[in-house]
Amino acid sequence: MSGYIVLLLILLIVLLPFAINPRLGWQLSRWQYANPEANEPSEASFTYTRVVVIITLIGGLAVCVWLYASEQGREREREQKTDQQAAAWAEADKRIEEEEPDLYPRPLTLVPNAGGGQILAFWAFPKAAKLTVVYRPSPCFALLRTSVRETSRSVTIAFDERTTLRYPAVSCSSSHEAGKTKVIKLHKRFGRRVVYTSASSQPVESCDESARLSKLCGKVSKDFAREKRKDG
Repeated sequence: MSGYIVLLLILLIVLLPFAINPRLGWQLSRWQYANPEANEPSEASFTYTRVVVIITLIGGLAVCVWLYASEQGREREREQKTDQQAAAWAEADKRIEEEEPDLYPRPLTLVPNAGGGQILAFWAFPKAAKLTVVYRPSPCFALLRTSVRETSRSVTIAFDERTTLRYPAVSCSSSHEAGKTKVIKLHKRFGRRVVYTSASSQPVESCDESARLSKLCGKVSKDFAREKRKDG
């Protein structure tokens, strides 16, 4: 509610007693006269005062209603413009997503995605409440977010990557990194649980499962290489 409407309502509240009792003004000021009875206005004067106050009240109420309706109309217009702008932005985002999908996040799974990024392997100590995931990002992409879901028998991970450049198809090299690691904290010890990705029922291979993975994990993770040397 605008300040003008509040002021008008206050004015109407002040005038309302004079419409109910037009003698109120005289009753409040008669003490100023030495002989109030001789100076008391006529009944016609009181009636005129009541009519003027009532007309003022009706006009003031009409103005308040008009101002309120106008304010509500402007508010609706602002909301419509905001909704239209949001819809236009959503449409623009959808168009960009269709024309330039590399600008949007995409998941990493066991199968290479469009850019070649994928989850490769993992390693973890049974007594540690964490696991290390070895993954390969797509060219000019970086890890955006990770999430984990745990049960008593499995750990399910979800990795999403996002481009670091606006036009990767033009600016990015086609070469791949050997791999990177990401440490995932768990709510309890890893134990002997199986690791899955959110998009596959096939388990993620452990770095110890093959010489190839062991070599890859040792190359990208100093911790894994150090532990392998201890075991050796």
